Amino acid sequence: MRFENKVCIVTGAASGIGQATAIAFAKEGAKVVLTDLSDMTETISEIELITHHSSLLNAILRKEKML
Repeated sequence: MRFENKVCIVTGAASGIGQATAIAFAKEGAKVVLTDLSDMTETISEIELITHHSSLLNAILRKEKML
């Protein structure tokens, strides 16, 4: 497990390349932090099957108006 005791942050984790990356990191033993504006239920379910656990933190990210 190449990423054991490591934390990987994956953006766009709800689908496509981001989802595949998150799952690959989980398979390699990483703790994975997922971010996306879309629903990540499928990705979370896949990772739970691999790791047998998960933690969920809901956050709203927004861009402040630039000055």
